[in-house]
Order: sequence, then structure tokens, then C-alpha cells
Amino acid sequence: MQTHSLHTSEDHFRVFLACPITDLLDPQKGNLPSHYETFIKCLHAFLKQRSDSVFLALEREEWGANLMEAEICTPLDYKEMQACTAVVAYPGESRGVAVELGWASALRKPLILLLEEGVSYTPMIDGLDRLPNLVVHKLRIPFNGHSWDLEAISPELDSLLASIRLQKVDPAKLAI
Repeated sequence: MQTHSLHTSEDHFRVFLACPITDLLDPQKGNLPSHYETFIKCLHAFLKQRSDSVFLALEREEWGANLMEAEICTPLDYKEMQACTAVVAYPGESRGVAVELGWASALRKPLILLLEEGVSYTPMIDGLDRLPNLVVHKLRIPFNGHSWDLEAISPELDSLLASIRLQKVDPAKLAI
């Protein structure tokens, strides 16, 4: 059985990386499309270089090879959300990421949404930046049909992460 430790010290900058998993797994092979896996691995590495730690359920669940049951992964993911400093989310069409965005907004976690250029999102995701006392940044990421251009948004993403790290507002002090 895996053990899961949460780092919750006040000076620990912890990022929760939310991204689709289940809907993208090949039902026969149980693996992700290679271009998607490459994108998420590059994004994960980028975030690890700019934070003290990054939670990624895909990594914990061995990139789809060792999926956890709902009664195990849901409470673990929620604890990770509570412990994180900021959330970086690539929502795609994932219902799971939508739930995580709900948790993040309820917990007043700063959000960086990576949204594909030219794609329309549900008003509930698109409108998160209109909630009071919630910091939401939207970055439009180019997708050429085969891959996402992380380099195109890297400078802005880097700047946003640095800004969030410096500000680290205590969500409990924010009035609703």
C-alpha cells in the first residue's frame, strides 16, 4: 500500500495539477494518448522546477496503469487540494477536473486555468474569474491538433506562479 504525505508548512509552495485522466484512457490498453501524456509530463516538470512540490493524480496512479477506486482517490485528492497553495488546471472536457475546480474555488485556492485557444468552455468554468475573493488567471494555450505549445505560455505561467508564491494569501482571512 502506498503512503501519501502532505507538506503543509506555511512556507511550502505546493501546486495541485488538475487534468483529465479517466476519459482519455484507452479502454483496451489502459494508456493515455502519447501526445497528451507528453504534454502533461512536460507541464509537470515545468511546475516542479517552480514549486516545492506538485501533486498530480496521474503520477500517483502510474499514468493510468494503477487507477484507484473512488472511495480511495476522492478523499486523497481532496486532502491534497486542501494542502496545496495553488491550482494549475487543464480542464479539457473532464468532469473530474470540474469537481476539483469546485473544491479549489470553495477553498479559495488561486487558480491558473490552461484553456485551449478556440475552445468554448462551460460558463461555470469560464465564469470562475467572476467569483468574489478568488484569484483566477486564464491562459490560452495553442493546440495544433497534435500537441500543446507549452513554450508559448511558459513566460506568463512562470510569472503567475512567482506572483502567487509571493502573495500567498491565507484563504481563511478572505471574506465571502
